[in-house]
Amino acid sequence: MRSARSTPAVLVVPAAVLVGHWLGYLVAGSGHEGSHAVQHGYLPAVAAVALPALAAAVVWAAVSSGRSRGHQQDGAAQVRFLVAAQWAVFVLQELIEHALVGDPLGVLSSPALWLGLCSQVAVAAAAGLLLRAASWAGGRSVAVLGSPPRWRAATGSWPVPTVLPPATALLLATVSPRGPPRRFR
Repeated sequence: MRSARSTPAVLVVPAAVLVGHWLGYLVAGSGHEGSHAVQHGYLPAVAAVALPALAAAVVWAAVSSGRSRGHQQDGAAQVRFLVAAQWAVFVLQELIEHALVGDPLGVLSSPALWLGLCSQVAVAAAAGLLLRAASWAGGRSVAVLGSPPRWRAATGSWPVPTVLPPATALLLATVSPRGPPRRFR
Protein backbone atom coordinates (compact mmCIF):
# COMPACT_ATOMS: atom_id res chain seq x y z
CA MET A 1 0.00 0.00 0.00
CA ARG A 2 1.43 3.37 -0.96
CA SER A 3 1.90 5.97 1.76
CA ALA A 4 -0.38 8.49 0.06
CA ARG A 5 -3.20 5.95 0.14
CA SER A 6 -2.68 5.09 3.82
CA THR A 7 -3.00 8.69 5.01
CA PRO A 8 -6.76 8.43 5.67
CA ALA A 9 -6.10 5.26 7.69
CA VAL A 10 -3.50 7.09 9.81
CA LEU A 11 -6.10 9.75 10.61
CA VAL A 12 -8.59 7.08 11.69
CA VAL A 13 -6.24 5.47 14.26
CA PRO A 14 -6.86 7.90 17.19
CA ALA A 15 -10.65 7.60 16.98
CA ALA A 16 -10.48 3.83 16.47
CA VAL A 17 -8.20 3.37 19.49
CA LEU A 18 -10.56 5.52 21.53
CA VAL A 19 -13.57 3.41 20.58
CA GLY A 20 -11.68 0.15 21.15
CA HIS A 21 -10.44 1.43 24.51
CA TRP A 22 -13.97 2.31 25.55
CA LEU A 23 -15.29 -1.09 24.40
CA GLY A 24 -12.55 -2.96 26.27
CA TYR A 25 -13.33 -1.21 29.53
CA LEU A 26 -17.08 -1.49 28.94
CA VAL A 27 -16.91 -5.26 28.49
CA ALA A 28 -14.35 -5.72 31.29
CA GLY A 29 -16.44 -3.63 33.65
CA SER A 30 -13.35 -2.24 35.36
CA GLY A 31 -11.01 0.66 35.20
CA HIS A 32 -11.98 2.98 38.01
CA GLU A 33 -11.94 0.71 41.03
CA GLY A 34 -9.69 -1.79 42.75
CA SER A 35 -5.96 -2.24 42.39
CA HIS A 36 -6.08 -1.59 38.63
CA ALA A 37 -7.79 1.79 38.88
CA VAL A 38 -6.59 4.08 36.11
CA GLN A 39 -7.51 7.64 35.29
CA HIS A 40 -9.28 8.35 32.02
CA GLY A 41 -9.79 12.09 32.45
CA TYR A 42 -7.75 12.82 29.34
CA LEU A 43 -10.04 10.87 27.00
CA PRO A 44 -12.44 13.79 26.26
CA ALA A 45 -9.46 15.84 25.03
CA VAL A 46 -8.41 12.91 22.82
CA ALA A 47 -11.96 12.68 21.47
CA ALA A 48 -11.91 16.39 20.62
CA VAL A 49 -8.96 15.74 18.32
CA ALA A 50 -9.80 12.21 17.17
CA LEU A 51 -13.35 12.80 15.92
CA PRO A 52 -12.47 15.67 13.53
CA ALA A 53 -9.52 13.59 12.31
CA LEU A 54 -11.94 10.73 11.61
CA ALA A 55 -14.23 13.05 9.65
CA ALA A 56 -11.23 14.36 7.69
CA ALA A 57 -10.17 10.78 6.91
CA VAL A 58 -13.59 9.89 5.54
CA VAL A 59 -13.67 13.00 3.35
CA TRP A 60 -10.08 12.37 2.22
CA ALA A 61 -10.91 8.77 1.27
CA ALA A 62 -13.92 9.90 -0.75
CA VAL A 63 -12.12 12.72 -2.52
CA SER A 64 -8.98 10.75 -3.29
CA SER A 65 -11.05 7.92 -4.70
CA GLY A 66 -12.96 10.37 -6.86
CA ARG A 67 -9.73 11.73 -8.30
CA SER A 68 -8.16 8.37 -9.13
CA ARG A 69 -10.81 6.20 -10.65
CA GLY A 70 -9.98 2.59 -11.26
CA HIS A 71 -7.38 2.30 -8.49
CA GLN A 72 -8.81 0.48 -5.51
CA GLN A 73 -6.64 0.06 -2.46
CA ASP A 74 -6.38 -3.31 -0.79
CA GLY A 75 -8.94 -3.42 2.03
CA ALA A 76 -7.23 -6.31 3.84
CA ALA A 77 -3.90 -4.45 3.88
CA GLN A 78 -5.64 -1.39 5.24
CA VAL A 79 -7.26 -3.39 8.06
CA ARG A 80 -3.92 -5.05 8.87
CA PHE A 81 -2.32 -1.62 9.09
CA LEU A 82 -5.13 -0.36 11.33
CA VAL A 83 -4.90 -3.38 13.65
CA ALA A 84 -1.12 -3.03 14.03
CA ALA A 85 -1.27 0.72 14.62
CA GLN A 86 -4.20 0.47 17.03
CA TRP A 87 -2.56 -2.31 19.03
CA ALA A 88 0.66 -0.32 19.34
CA VAL A 89 -1.11 2.86 20.46
CA PHE A 90 -3.48 1.00 22.79
CA VAL A 91 -0.74 -0.99 24.55
CA LEU A 92 1.35 2.16 24.98
CA GLN A 93 -1.70 3.99 26.31
CA GLU A 94 -2.42 1.22 28.83
CA LEU A 95 1.22 1.06 29.95
CA ILE A 96 1.24 4.81 30.59
CA GLU A 97 -2.12 4.70 32.42
CA HIS A 98 -0.95 1.92 34.74
CA ALA A 99 2.47 3.52 35.27
CA LEU A 100 0.80 6.75 36.37
CA VAL A 101 -1.10 4.93 39.13
CA GLY A 102 2.10 3.15 40.23
CA ASP A 103 1.31 -0.31 38.88
CA PRO A 104 3.06 -0.62 35.49
CA LEU A 105 3.02 -4.43 35.47
CA GLY A 106 -0.63 -4.53 36.53
CA VAL A 107 -1.53 -3.91 32.92
CA LEU A 108 -0.65 -7.54 32.11
CA SER A 109 -3.28 -8.89 34.48
CA SER A 110 -5.90 -6.33 33.48
CA PRO A 111 -8.88 -7.89 31.69
CA ALA A 112 -9.48 -4.51 30.06
CA LEU A 113 -6.15 -4.83 28.22
CA TRP A 114 -6.95 -8.20 26.71
CA LEU A 115 -10.55 -7.31 25.89
CA GLY A 116 -9.34 -3.98 24.52
CA LEU A 117 -6.91 -5.74 22.20
CA CYS A 118 -9.74 -7.92 20.91
CA SER A 119 -12.04 -4.92 20.46
CA GLN A 120 -9.29 -3.09 18.52
CA VAL A 121 -9.52 -5.79 15.84
CA ALA A 122 -13.29 -5.35 15.52
CA VAL A 123 -12.98 -1.57 15.45
CA ALA A 124 -10.20 -1.77 12.83
CA ALA A 125 -12.44 -3.90 10.62
CA ALA A 126 -15.30 -1.41 11.04
CA ALA A 127 -12.97 1.53 10.31
CA GLY A 128 -11.67 -0.25 7.22
CA LEU A 129 -15.25 -0.74 6.03
CA LEU A 130 -16.00 2.93 6.69
CA LEU A 131 -13.02 4.03 4.60
CA ARG A 132 -13.92 1.57 1.83
CA ALA A 133 -17.51 2.87 1.83
CA ALA A 134 -16.28 6.47 1.61
CA SER A 135 -13.90 5.49 -1.19
CA TRP A 136 -16.68 3.70 -3.04
CA ALA A 137 -19.02 6.69 -2.60
CA GLY A 138 -16.37 9.07 -3.93
CA GLY A 139 -15.72 6.88 -6.95
CA ARG A 140 -19.43 6.42 -7.54
CA SER A 141 -20.13 10.15 -7.35
CA VAL A 142 -17.50 10.79 -10.02
CA ALA A 143 -19.04 8.08 -12.19
CA VAL A 144 -22.49 9.66 -11.85
CA LEU A 145 -21.56 13.34 -11.99
CA GLY A 146 -18.68 13.11 -14.42
CA SER A 147 -14.97 13.50 -13.99
CA PRO A 148 -13.65 16.34 -11.86
CA PRO A 149 -12.31 19.37 -13.69
CA ARG A 150 -8.64 19.27 -14.65
CA TRP A 151 -6.32 21.91 -13.24
CA ARG A 152 -4.15 23.77 -15.67
CA ALA A 153 -1.00 23.99 -13.59
CA ALA A 154 1.19 25.34 -16.38
CA THR A 155 -0.77 28.59 -16.78
CA GLY A 156 -1.61 28.96 -13.12
CA SER A 157 -5.24 29.69 -13.96
CA TRP A 158 -8.33 28.37 -12.27
CA PRO A 159 -9.90 25.23 -13.70
CA VAL A 160 -12.67 25.54 -16.20
CA PRO A 161 -15.25 22.83 -15.60
CA THR A 162 -16.27 21.04 -18.74
CA VAL A 163 -19.42 19.58 -17.26
CA LEU A 164 -21.22 21.24 -14.37
CA PRO A 165 -22.86 19.07 -11.75
CA PRO A 166 -26.67 19.30 -11.97
CA ALA A 167 -27.01 21.22 -8.69
CA THR A 168 -24.45 23.84 -9.80
CA ALA A 169 -26.05 24.22 -13.22
CA LEU A 170 -29.47 24.69 -11.61
CA LEU A 171 -28.08 27.27 -9.18
CA LEU A 172 -26.38 29.24 -11.97
CA ALA A 173 -29.54 29.14 -14.11
CA THR A 174 -31.62 30.73 -11.34
CA VAL A 175 -29.20 33.59 -10.60
CA SER A 176 -30.10 36.84 -12.30
CA PRO A 177 -27.51 39.50 -13.10
CA ARG A 178 -27.68 42.44 -10.71
CA GLY A 179 -25.74 45.50 -9.80
CA PRO A 180 -23.53 46.13 -6.79
CA PRO A 181 -24.88 45.33 -3.33
CA ARG A 182 -26.95 47.93 -1.51
CA ARG A 183 -25.42 50.10 1.13
CA PHE A 184 -27.32 50.07 4.39
CA ARG A 185 -27.37 53.18 6.53
